[in-house]
Amino acid sequence: MTEVRRLIPALMLVAALVACTGSDPTTGQGSDRPASVPSTGAPARSTDGFTALDPIVDRAAHAASLLPDGRVLITGGCVVDGCSAGTASTEIYDPVTQRFLEGPDMSVPRAGHTATSLAGGDVLLIGGYSGEGEPPLAAAELYDAASGSFVPGGQLSVARGGHMAALLNDGSVLVTGGSVGRRTLTDSAEIWDPTSRSFRTTGAMSIPRAAATATTLDDGSVLVAGGESTPGLGVDSSEIYQPQTGVWTAGPALSQARFKHAAVALADGSVLIVGGTSDDELLLTGVERYDGVAFRDEGRLGEGRYKFSDAVAVLPDGRVAIAGGGRTGESYDPLTGGIAPLAGPSGRRSSFATATLLRNGFLLVVGGYDERIDLLRAAYLLDAS
Repeated sequence: MTEVRRLIPALMLVAALVACTGSDPTTGQGSDRPASVPSTGAPARSTDGFTALDPIVDRAAHAASLLPDGRVLITGGCVVDGCSAGTASTEIYDPVTQRFLEGPDMSVPRAGHTATSLAGGDVLLIGGYSGEGEPPLAAAELYDAASGSFVPGGQLSVARGGHMAALLNDGSVLVTGGSVGRRTLTDSAEIWDPTSRSFRTTGAMSIPRAAATATTLDDGSVLVAGGESTPGLGVDSSEIYQPQTGVWTAGPALSQARFKHAAVALADGSVLIVGGTSDDELLLTGVERYDGVAFRDEGRLGEGRYKFSDAVAVLPDGRVAIAGGGRTGESYDPLTGGIAPLAGPSGRRSSFATATLLRNGFLLVVGGYDERIDLLRAAYLLDAS
């Protein structure tokens, strides 16, 4: 598939993990919310099977993070058609009012960054790009959920965008791979320490990877699957990081080479791998599942999709919502292996959107851009309870 405009490499590469705890957003009980600028977004509009929302600005290649009080922090991304520049702006979705609030600005514009939700409720933002043709960012920053503000989070040893990040069991964060310059990828990895708020290097992967996925497994290790090792060419290999030793070991091969795909951990400890592309042209429909030993074929999506690593989420009933990367949404049932349509708007392909499961059982889907890299006026709620 050929796009009419070029994006910065970071906007082709994403990965993020979301996990928090907190109070009930349907009542607001027990929440200690920082002050926010009053909403400028319009209230929700009901439509067929979902509820349309109005974000403050249209954006893609942003990140979405669930906060301890049940609200959702939306950070950065691009806010102009063509995605030529990142933004420092943020907004916060309030599930009680179903409105978006203006959030504090980040220290720098970011797109193609990672946002990792930490055990205490804070959110760590790492790397990315500030604009087209700009070098990747080395700076990290932390959203302090208690104060509702951003604070410095340290400097990467290697500036990178389109990398992978995964929360480790001890509260630290593994950061690996990504793009470090024009058509230059890296195999390097580093660890963010939450006590010192600094990075240290750790063992490198066996090959450079970008646009891969990183998923923390039940035993605390991290599975990195697929990715591109040469720009525009996917690989079918995987490797596993062992935090105790800082060493990577070879994992099993995927059923097909893929990058710009999505991955999500399931309740039984397996990992679902969905879609992607092998060559930046062909969009894949294949679904496979890592069971701790090998990757097993799990069927086919109704349409090929890519650029949606932050737009998959496990629903309360165990199904996986696949809300981006294509023209429609789909769901996967891990008990039956069945793939079915998912409610939501359809028509234009949605790339680099986000999907976040709220504590009230609703799925919040925000942003994205279409085949022309024009931003979508897209945000909606889906009742997933």
